[in-house]
Amino acid sequence: MLFKPNFVLNLAVTVLTLMVCFWLSLVRIPGLELFGVTPNWVLIWLVTWSIRRTLLQAVIGGLSCGLILDGLTRTQPSHILPLIVVAVLTV
Repeated sequence: MLFKPNFVLNLAVTVLTLMVCFWLSLVRIPGLELFGVTPNWVLIWLVTWSIRRTLLQAVIGGLSCGLILDGLTRTQPSHILPLIVVAVLTV
């Protein structure tokens, strides 16, 4: 047996919650905006995910979240470096 059932379930939950956070970052939900600022759902997910990870896993998680977020939003200041720093500080 290549993968254990818990591994597959954990991977599915991780990917699903990350995709929901990326979707929430693109959608403006009424009532969640305060003075024009909305929550950074990807940052919240990254902090809670990287609490029980190693340093290398957190760096890879921050890098991949930053790359995906940059691909979705196309911003000039990149999200990669701040997300990596937050993941490393959370570890």
